[in-house]
Parts: sequence; C-alpha cells; structure tokens
Amino acid sequence: MVLNIHTLRIYLNGAYTARAFLYSFKNIPYILIIKVIFRNKILSEPFF
Repeated sequence: MVLNIHTLRIYLNGAYTARAFLYSFKNIPYILIIKVIFRNKILSEPFF
C-alpha cells in the first residue's frame, strides 16, 4: 500500500513537472520578447 502511494506520488510529480515544463516552453517566446524589449529600452534610455 505504501509502495503504491509512493509510486502514485512519483507519477503525479512527474506529470506535474512535465505540464509545468510544457507550459514554460510555450511561454518561452513571450519571455524572450519581453527580455529583448526590456533590454532595448534600457539601452536606448539610459537612466543612470
């Protein structure tokens, strides 16, 4: 019983990390675009 619960927990954890990985992979282009825009804004408008 404990072994089954442990295996189920590992499976759920793996499914959760896979879902999180796919979600972050889907959001990578937006993150890169935001980073590029932010970096260009800092370079074009130096405020220091």
